[in-house]
Amino acid sequence: MKDSILEVVCILLLTDGNQVFCAQRPPSKSLGGHWEFPGGKVEKGESQVDAIRREIDEELQYTLSEELIGLDAVTHQYDFATIRLIPYIDLIPEPFTIELLEHETSRWVFVEDLGSIAFAQADALLIPQLRNYVKSRKAEEEGLKYGR
Repeated sequence: MKDSILEVVCILLLTDGNQVFCAQRPPSKSLGGHWEFPGGKVEKGESQVDAIRREIDEELQYTLSEELIGLDAVTHQYDFATIRLIPYIDLIPEPFTIELLEHETSRWVFVEDLGSIAFAQADALLIPQLRNYVKSRKAEEEGLKYGR
């Protein structure tokens, strides 16, 4: 297992106010106590998008929107496996209450504050991409606002 790469998908639920949903892994699981962007393994024969929709429905009982935004995958080698983490963004208007079925706790965090959270290493690799996405979205909105 250590030699193969495990494909894992995750969702970054991102609000208009640039808050993102983060969940803490239970102590009993691998990487217990670390924070992550929810998701899970891609099953054999399953597309990445189908996998993220299934995982989020199973873990959070939440249905993702039709239009997901893909970010670049990151790879990290843990002592138990090499993970290829494939992130998607789902844009939502504002934070809401989510029922946790697999996590210890959760919170909505402003993107600029993500560095203060103890993320699992693979998930932490996504933070610069998310920050760049938020910056480009803000620049695009301001360009439209000023007729550029």
